[in-house]
Amino acid sequence: MRDTVLTNARLILAGEVRRGTLVMRDGSIGAIDDGPSRVPGAIACEGDHLAPGLVELHTDNLERHLAPRPGVDRPLRAAIAAPASAAGLADRGRLAPGARADVIRFTESAGAPILRGTWVQGCRAA
Repeated sequence: MRDTVLTNARLILAGEVRRGTLVMRDGSIGAIDDGPSRVPGAIACEGDHLAPGLVELHTDNLERHLAPRPGVDRPLRAAIAAPASAAGLADRGRLAPGARADVIRFTESAGAPILRGTWVQGCRAA
């Protein structure tokens, strides 16, 4: 199986958001590199965000995690890591080498996320 390389993206990592490249290999995240990649066939993300796949996709539930009450906002990484951990899915809910390659690519328009692609175990799903 060949690697899937997503480059020129804003990677939502455990302690930061940084520009870089994510390599998916054999269903897992193989590498996270700083800066763009020149690998032939790399998918140019044009500055879009890459986030770990969500365990709970029900929008109302996600909104409650992100903004549990008026005036309180939580980082996206906390909202997606907690459900994975609670479900005993230690290999999910984070972008890190060795973690399962469930990835969401999105951009924002007027503060709302717009889905640009999803990968499940490194395979393009949408």
